[in-house]
Amino acid sequence: MEEKSRILSSEFNRIEFISADLEDIPSWTSLLEKAGFEPSIPTLMVLEGITYYLTKPTLASIFEWARSRHMTIIGEFGLPPEVVIPEHREYPKRVFEVITKLSHHPGANFYSREEFLDMAIQAGYSKISLIPMRDMQVLRTGGTYPFAKENA
Repeated sequence: MEEKSRILSSEFNRIEFISADLEDIPSWTSLLEKAGFEPSIPTLMVLEGITYYLTKPTLASIFEWARSRHMTIIGEFGLPPEVVIPEHREYPKRVFEVITKLSHHPGANFYSREEFLDMAIQAGYSKISLIPMRDMQVLRTGGTYPFAKENA
């Protein structure tokens, strides 16, 4: 986190970086408040590259915490490998095996679209959009490669 802060602080002076255990919501709430977080100001929470390492109860609690503060969430999540088309299963599986080994984390967590939607709905969100990676790829690059098929 220190490296990100060092690299980005000169460009983005309104970004505060904190390190916290996301399972300990009271602790990171306190850290956020000390860093200047004000729940009355519209806030965007970005969950990028992190939902894989959060248990369902922790992720659900984070959704509830954010919703209680009227936050918008943008995030991504991995589909369970068994629903991903076979030719695209091995790469993420290998990536998470390496991450698990290097981080000593027990492994990645995956969520179906229904599970992810249900957590957001249970937290009180009503405006929810799930955008498949192939559609995001079109927005980013103009093409669908390598996400040309459903559940790629």
